[in-house]
Amino acid sequence: MGVINFILAMILVLAIIAAPFLILMFINNVFDHIRYKRTGQKPMTEKEYMDFMCGRTSSKKK
Repeated sequence: MGVINFILAMILVLAIIAAPFLILMFINNVFDHIRYKRTGQKPMTEKEYMDFMCGRTSSKKK
């Protein structure tokens, strides 16, 4: 019985750690969808998004 409880506890901890990232990604996708509908601007690609999160401005904006 202890092993099952341990596995469930580990799953719970992983879910708690991963939840904010999943929520942020979901919100980002929703905002991209809204922005695309309103302005026709295409959502950022994964590389552009990573550059943006790392603080590097992409060459397209200049």
